[in-house]
Parts: sequence; C-alpha cells; structure tokens
Amino acid sequence: MRGLRVLPVMAVVLVMALVPAGLVAAHEGGPGLGAATDPDVPHDPDSVLVKMAPGAVATAVVGEHQPVSDRWVKVPVPAGSTPAEALDHYAGLDGVELAELDYVIQLDPVEAQPLDATVSGDAAVAFTPNDEFYEFQWHMPKIQTEQAWNISSGEGVVVAVVDTGVSTDGDDLDCHTFVSPFDATTDTPGSAEDDHGHGTHVSGTVA
Repeated sequence: MRGLRVLPVMAVVLVMALVPAGLVAAHEGGPGLGAATDPDVPHDPDSVLVKMAPGAVATAVVGEHQPVSDRWVKVPVPAGSTPAEALDHYAGLDGVELAELDYVIQLDPVEAQPLDATVSGDAAVAFTPNDEFYEFQWHMPKIQTEQAWNISSGEGVVVAVVDTGVSTDGDDLDCHTFVSPFDATTDTPGSAEDDHGHGTHVSGTVA
C-alpha cells in the first residue's frame, strides 16, 4: 500500500517438502524420482508433481498439466492408477527430470485474538493509507490493521514472507528494501521473482 514505510520482506518460493521415507527406500537410486515419494504422507490422490527437463515442453511430454513454478507442473494420475504408480509412469518419460507426490500440508487453526480497544484506540483511527484502492481491500479490516496502526507503524521491522515470490515492479513495493530473497524451487539466492502473484499480494498486505 502506498504511504506505508516498513522495512519488509524476504520472499521465498515454497513448493514441496522433502521427506525421505517409505517409497523412497523402495526406489532408492531410481531415475526420475524425487524425495517426496512417501505414500504414508498425506498427498493429493488425483495428481502428482513433475519437473520437466530443461527445454522439454510439458504439453508434448505429459499432455494435460497445470503449471506450478519454474519447470514444475501438476499432472493427473492416470485412470485406474495410484499416485505411486503414476510416479513410475511419469518418471520414465523422456523429458521428465523428476516426479514426486503432491504432499498436502495442513496448518493448525489459529483463533483470532481481537485487539484490546483500550490499547488500540478503536474510537479514533490514527492512520489511513493514501492508496486509492484501500476501500476495496476487504482483508485489511479483517486482520485489524487500523487498530494495529494505532499501536505501531512497524518502523524498523523486518518480515519474512514464505510464498510464491515477490514482484518489485509497481508503486506498492518499490519503496521497500528486500532482504536476502531466495528461490527454494531452484535453490537460488538473491532471486524470488513471483510467477504467480499471490506472494506479491501477501507482501503488499504485510508492507
């Protein structure tokens, strides 16, 4: 949001957990299989994740797919197959570098904690952003931003954002300093370019 001066934001692309167990041992050393292959870890029963080899065209190699990030795509489990069988199928295709299960990670719910009105000063809002689209940002009141601004503007705070990355283009984030961006998909420090948009949205909300 324009007008806020906070020292953000480290953006990280988060794709898959690495959990070596179960099926990993059965396929140890097998070509084309990544680390996320344990069928005992909760995973999507209808799709698996495939990393295309450099220069390979997903449509020509795996057919139906959904882009995820970088060279990773989500592909359906063939009819009549299990996800584990799908791994072997896709890992054996020319043009596929890795195949992994699409692990499902569930965070424990967190109960909202309303700010104390006597501390946050609900009766008088001390700050309103100069963002012309602020009135359309429904999520800001839900996280009690105006009450929080009565307590602190966040000056000097460094925040880490684990998401799809961040775009530094545009007016909302160009005034901020980015600390140690890192791309976990390609294991590349110094870069976290957002190819999805969600991470940029979240970073803008935090900033």
